Amino acid sequence: MDTKIVPPTLLELLQIEATLLYQFGAEIKFREPNFNVKVVRSRKTGRIKQVFLNGKYFAAIRANDGFIIPSLEGWKILASFTKPMQLPCIEILEDIQGFIAEGKTLFSKHVIRANPEILPGEEVCISSEKNIIASGKAMLPGIEMGRIKKGKAVKTR
Repeated sequence: MDTKIVPPTLLELLQIEATLLYQFGAEIKFREPNFNVKVVRSRKTGRIKQVFLNGKYFAAIRANDGFIIPSLEGWKILASFTKPMQLPCIEILEDIQGFIAEGKTLFSKHVIRANPEILPGEEVCISSEKNIIASGKAMLPGIEMGRIKKGKAVKTR
């Protein structure tokens, strides 16, 4: 059976907006006409699995808790709607950005700066010189990233 990409209901749009505000502090009004939002629903449950924005893959929605997992394009859009250092972002050394962009694990010793409010298990973006290059799940608190010289900081996707 084919996956159908369909427009969301108004209630679903409001839920996505509320989750983005709660999770990332990004106040984006997807109901405005300049946003063309489409979704993919689960065939079994009917719940939203993926969100597309203006024809590009924006994010997945985790089934177990409803949290949003932004794609690289999604992180870039979120960054354009938030203040600097509001997002859970980590800045890394320039010489390892190629490895991280390939999906390799980010170790704490390679972190230059991290949002101190990052908690383990949170979705984070990884940037190098203001360019978002990867995303993943934090393994350490943001305040400890870069200070601890051993251990995994982010499991990248």
